[in-house]
Amino acid sequence: MDMADKYAIPYFGLEPGEYAYSFTIGRDFFNAYEGSLIHEVDVSLEVRLTRRERILVLDLSFDGKVDLTCDRCLEPFAFPVELRRELVVKISEEAAEAKEEDVVIISEDDHVFRLGDHIYDYLSLLVPYRKLHPDQDGKAGCDPDAIRVLEAHTGKKSRGKDDRWDGLKKIKIDN
Repeated sequence: MDMADKYAIPYFGLEPGEYAYSFTIGRDFFNAYEGSLIHEVDVSLEVRLTRRERILVLDLSFDGKVDLTCDRCLEPFAFPVELRRELVVKISEEAAEAKEEDVVIISEDDHVFRLGDHIYDYLSLLVPYRKLHPDQDGKAGCDPDAIRVLEAHTGKKSRGKDDRWDGLKKIKIDN
């Protein structure tokens, strides 16, 4: 099954009312997107679709984890994912670009709403710019051995007195 079809909701012929869908997002989902920063993922997506005359309202509920690599110690860690979003899909005579966030306009000729790109965007935007282990009891969750090696090579163990600035402190400037 094609990835686009796996994460699609057929809405044509649905009577107005509420419908529920469940999806599991795994490694194969992000491997289908070239250049993705996410590779290991285990997220469940619950979709509650409210069908109206020419509008679909999708309540998206993401829950799971994304495996990331810590930028500090380079060890993998599980980043928890929990997100609730509402996506409004308007059905029009022809597809158009929506001016509002979380609103999509599709053509009435489409009989299926493809959710894949929206899932990719929502989960990709959840990944922090700086990926660090979460704190554990007030301490960094990084591997202590990796931190010791890092501090030994960078010389950032202590921020004691820096003698290089002593000469500058002796300079008196008269205004």
